[in-house]
Amino acid sequence: MKEYEGVFIIDPEPGEDGAEIAIAKIEKIISKHKGKVEKKEKLEKRSLAYEIKKRREGYYFSIDFNAPPKAIAELKKSYNLEDSILRHLILCKDEG
Repeated sequence: MKEYEGVFIIDPEPGEDGAEIAIAKIEKIISKHKGKVEKKEKLEKRSLAYEIKKRREGYYFSIDFNAPPKAIAELKKSYNLEDSILRHLILCKDEG
């Protein structure tokens, strides 16, 4: 398994509780694809540089996890279908 870092912008409309639910969904999707969450960090609510899905703010969330390389495409597809996730970025931390 490779190490990855994911950064997510979560819709602020439902509030703090909605952000927590979205974070739980992210972790569930990683686990479903045989990944393991190593570290998670909830960042603050910030203004966006430009509007995304008619939102000007979002909760930022960072997560480090391990997953098989084949699972990343499925994870990205799942995140695109999740309405509460405005944007996501997944980076591979392994050099090789």
